[in-house]
Amino acid sequence: MKVLLLGSNGQLGSAILNKLKKECKVISPSKKSLNFLDPDTARKINKINFDYLINCVALQNLDFAEKNPLLTFKINTDFVLKLSKICKKKNAVFVHFSTDYVYKSKRKLNRETDKIKPLNIYALSKENAEKKIKSNHKKFFIFRIASLFGIKPPSGKKDNFIDSIIKKANKNEKLKIVNNQFMSPTSAKLVAEVIEKLIKKKISKYGIYNLASDGKCSWYEFANKILKIVGIKNKIIPVKYNQLKLKIKRPLNTSLDISKVKRNFKINIKKWDYYLQDYLKEKKYVK
Repeated sequence: MKVLLLGSNGQLGSAILNKLKKECKVISPSKKSLNFLDPDTARKINKINFDYLINCVALQNLDFAEKNPLLTFKINTDFVLKLSKICKKKNAVFVHFSTDYVYKSKRKLNRETDKIKPLNIYALSKENAEKKIKSNHKKFFIFRIASLFGIKPPSGKKDNFIDSIIKKANKNEKLKIVNNQFMSPTSAKLVAEVIEKLIKKKISKYGIYNLASDGKCSWYEFANKILKIVGIKNKIIPVKYNQLKLKIKRPLNTSLDISKVKRNFKINIKKWDYYLQDYLKEKKYVK
């Protein structure tokens, strides 16, 4: 199988590349060779022969997105539509990643069939991309992923949430973490394993899927679990979301129901603390 992987230098793309390079022929062009804002990029991609196109390219900084909506939609929506059209022309499978932020906040786990209500420009651009893909090409997988963490930090950042909490705790910095915003922490390694199975087993149950670790927690619970596992005694102060006074609105509960992906892909996904422990071992925070 030939796979074209876009965004292979990022947190998610690097994990997928690491997983697939032993199993498939992976083409992973650099940012320099494929400038995603260049109008000629679509023509260059169209010349590449592939069976799967995996798109990990996205503008994800919420503050930047809110201030630059045109650029955000150009990358997160318009460019995605171009990729979808290329896949349709080649009869290739399009694998794209959306976000848990499309969901409207509620207390239970969010399902793929639930009503969605983006609260910010970033989420709206991702929702629009989903609509464009669905209306254009039948052979697609859209994975709504949440609160991602991986060996490589997010683009433009030195650390992910886990590494940041540990560093600050080691310096005895005061930690204030929100305790009424809930999510499903997701390992980039887990996502890569699912993508590997999708290709290896030639899964064809196309559509939109939630993809995350099993279960939910608040950011406060997550931070406490991190410090407990690594053995750092540092008191975390719980705060309410409205105390943060954030300029950009975020949903209060984006925890995901993953029963659809488990059923259709026939995979076993463990609780979020299992993947946290695995990550901490891989980063040598614990033995």
